[in-house]
Amino acid sequence: MRFAEWIETVPETITEDSRTRSLSDQLYRSVGSVSASIAEGYSKGAGKDGARFYEYALGPAREARDWYFKARRSRNHGAR
Repeated sequence: MRFAEWIETVPETITEDSRTRSLSDQLYRSVGSVSASIAEGYSKGAGKDGARFYEYALGPAREARDWYFKARRSRNHGAR
């Protein structure tokens, strides 16, 4: 299935809601930052320099967790 076909199956309540799009965007960006930091840390090796990038990944990982919980709360409880 291609993206264009898949998007047609998504309910309008999801695609038309600006809160959902905003939360999704924030979550997507923070998760992308986690993987980028881990990849960069891996390329630095096992030393202190590599460990620093793994520590850098903790920040966006926690941010992603926070955005995920906000999205769940918004969807399940109607919170704004």
